[in-house]
Amino acid sequence: MQWILGIALAAAVFIVLKQWGALSPEKKKAATWKIVLVAGGALLLFMVLTGRVHVLTAAVAALLPLLRKLPALLKFAPTISRLFGQNQPNGSDNDDTATHHEHRQKSASSGNMSISEACEVLGVAP
Repeated sequence: MQWILGIALAAAVFIVLKQWGALSPEKKKAATWKIVLVAGGALLLFMVLTGRVHVLTAAVAALLPLLRKLPALLKFAPTISRLFGQNQPNGSDNDDTATHHEHRQKSASSGNMSISEACEVLGVAP
């Protein structure tokens, strides 16, 4: 029985891939959604027939609390994108600020600060 199913699956994959190569780029986009839906339906049917649908039910139940928190988490999206260095302007002011910040970090990490650096940090005249 497994041999028959394996051969049928291999033939189906061969036919789908042969037809996929003949499609235009516009039709490939529409066909992609159809393939995803058919594969998802086949997976769901397989899980129901083998009695493993409880795994899918548990996964959906585990995702529900996360989906309820999603709107609250989306407000942090700009901060996260800034953290990973996206959407930064390429102006010279930003470069000067970054160089100045690196210089401050080096001074702070070594523990030794010159008098002019200390005055600059405190905002007072030497």
